Amino acid sequence: MDSMLATEKVVKEYVDTFIKFHRPILRPEYNYEVKAFVSKQQGSLVWFQFVTCDGGFSFSFLDEPISDKLAEIPQRGFAISKGSGVVFGGTNIVREEDKLIIIKGSNGPEAWSKDEARRDAQNEVNSIISQLHKMRGGTK
Repeated sequence: MDSMLATEKVVKEYVDTFIKFHRPILRPEYNYEVKAFVSKQQGSLVWFQFVTCDGGFSFSFLDEPISDKLAEIPQRGFAISKGSGVVFGGTNIVREEDKLIIIKGSNGPEAWSKDEARRDAQNEVNSIISQLHKMRGGTK
């Protein structure tokens, strides 16, 4: 565990910065419903659901490891069960049809800085652009 936990304010600033850089590739009729979780033990995650109604933001501290929360939320990227003890490192981004999950091995504020948000969003946007280019017959 990091000595300091990321606060709601820090994670909200991350989310706002991430959306600023991610928004140009999201269809205009969609908004972001965001749920952020910071474990007091290990890890943290932000879950973006793309919705056609008003979006929102919620934040919670967890007593259990972040892998236990990941086992509860609807996602197909990881076959995890509660108590599995899975530990994440670095930044892990899972993109599914109508959601994006960003999992960090850290639960500290440095993992959720504005610079990290910009980097994570740019990496995600570049990945999507590259995939679209390949689908259209390009070589990137």
